[in-house]
Amino acid sequence: MSIQNTGAEDPAPGLRVLVAEDNRVNRELVLAVLCRLGYQATGAADGAEAIALFDAAETPFDLVLLDLNMPGVGGAEAARELHGRPVPAGRDRSVPLVLMTAETDVIDHLTTGLFSGYVAKPLAWNDLDALIKRLVALS
Repeated sequence: MSIQNTGAEDPAPGLRVLVAEDNRVNRELVLAVLCRLGYQATGAADGAEAIALFDAAETPFDLVLLDLNMPGVGGAEAARELHGRPVPAGRDRSVPLVLMTAETDVIDHLTTGLFSGYVAKPLAWNDLDALIKRLVALS
């Protein structure tokens, strides 16, 4: 996976993003880009680890990026589990869950109501940044 820098906007400091990606290199790349954009990013190697990190977080995450195809607990399964979590204190709605995949046929996943958004791999920095800001502003 590559990430294209197409001129990201100003960073949104303090926003916490959880990234579930089974490919270590891809995960580290996404985490590095998110940090460069000014986000506090935490990585998980699969959906089960993402759920555990989400539940253990003292400060709630502002957004969760979930790779669709991961061994064990994949992105869709993790989304089903996380979608049922209570709304964090001080927020109007649940933490946005974003599907992240190179697959082109994702409409079935997006119509489930589990995901607030979708980013295609390879990721474009400004698109990812804009999506995060838009979704967090809505929550």
